[in-house]
Amino acid sequence: MVHNVNKTVEYYKNLFDFQLIMSVPEKGQFEWAMMKNGNVTIMFQEKESLSEELTSLQNKPLGATMNLYFQTNNIEQLYEKVKKPKKQQKNSRQLFTAPKNSQRKI
Repeated sequence: MVHNVNKTVEYYKNLFDFQLIMSVPEKGQFEWAMMKNGNVTIMFQEKESLSEELTSLQNKPLGATMNLYFQTNNIEQLYEKVKKPKKQQKNSRQLFTAPKNSQRKI
């Protein structure tokens, strides 16, 4: 979710060599775009249009937002795999917090 898809496309194109694959609309002010570099594909959508689709985002500020998509030929198998509860990992704050007795210079 971004404020301006066109500016975001230019940023990823110029800095990271991503190529524009698709956009809506095809020309002009984009509401949505898909870019690719090697095996990495990313999509960007304008906040206003995404908020229309996902109303829970309407009053949320821009920040680290992500929608995750899977492509599969066997949805039943994928569902069976992900529905089983797994042991949860510690969150990132727990993983990267230094022990109390350690000294850190900042």
